[in-house]
Amino acid sequence: MTQPHQQRMLEEQEELEERMGKLQRFSNTPAHDKLSKVEQALLACQYAAMQNYSTVLGYRIELFEKEDDEEGDDE
Repeated sequence: MTQPHQQRMLEEQEELEERMGKLQRFSNTPAHDKLSKVEQALLACQYAAMQNYSTVLGYRIELFEKEDDEEGDDE
């Protein structure tokens, strides 16, 4: 059974993936091209940080799903 903090992680990852998609789409627009090179670089860094965060959330989600499966095997 999913615990409240685990549900929050699932929701956070879903929201994060949505934000990453929006940022990626924005990076291919003329509005992005009008930003300064510094702002473009900062957005690229932000996207990379979001990817890392998503990866960590994914590992944590896999871990609790595996633990839930193992607990289910004990029953």
